[in-house]
Amino acid sequence: MPSIATKEFEATFVDFIDGWKHVRKPGNCGSLAEAANRARTAEPPPEAARFDSPELKLLVTLCGELQKEAGEEPFFLTCRDAADLIGLTGKSDYKVAWKWLRMLCALGILECTKHGNRTTANEYRWLNRR
Repeated sequence: MPSIATKEFEATFVDFIDGWKHVRKPGNCGSLAEAANRARTAEPPPEAARFDSPELKLLVTLCGELQKEAGEEPFFLTCRDAADLIGLTGKSDYKVAWKWLRMLCALGILECTKHGNRTTANEYRWLNRR
């Protein structure tokens, strides 16, 4: 109950029904955390070699892992999750992750297939197949 904004059953159930149609993967599957763990131990893809920053190399590797998991479909990644997972911990470091994701798109490593908003993540696709 502490995390439910609407307390009446009917209001909560309507919110649930509306949100359920947007679910693509189970919430407890841990795919983002698992991809981040794999990225930390994986060999960075060749596309990461052009960057000096270890965090940026990790972001590229993370995106590669997320694409492997998603197959041919786009993967979801928020700039806040990206910042947390690659070790950017400052208050506005999510903006750095956002800029890096935009740069990876400009360089043709990623494609943003769908722009998110305050409640949904951007969707990306890895363009350079390994």
